[in-house]
Amino acid sequence: MSKPTVVITGGSSGIGRALVEAYLERGSRVASIDVAGAPAGETSPDLLTVIADVTDESRMLEAAREIRATLGQPSVWINNAGIARLGSFD
Repeated sequence: MSKPTVVITGGSSGIGRALVEAYLERGSRVASIDVAGAPAGETSPDLLTVIADVTDESRMLEAAREIRATLGQPSVWINNAGIARLGSFD
């Protein structure tokens, strides 16, 4: 059975990085999409880092083509990318 391919947006830090690590440990091929680049300290032949902003549609289409060509058709796609803005609600 072949390894599943998992795509994680926002994979360079926080929850996204934890997801990247967990899926690699479980034997998946992982594509991490993030504007910041690679998850710090993560190296694996099963990890593809894609630098992209998820709000850029044309770049995301290129990223999808790159992921399919390098790792195969994704089995799982986790939309985790986001930003936090701290401050008063009102």
